[in-house]
Amino acid sequence: MASRETFLSQPDKAIVFHYTPKHASWMNQIES
Repeated sequence: MASRETFLSQPDKAIVFHYTPKHASWMNQIES
């Protein structure tokens, strides 16, 4: 959860959000 707080305080959080396991998880299902 610490990494979540870290990316939330980053100015480029929108970019980091795309690389979160949860986001990639459902995207992977759609692409598969």
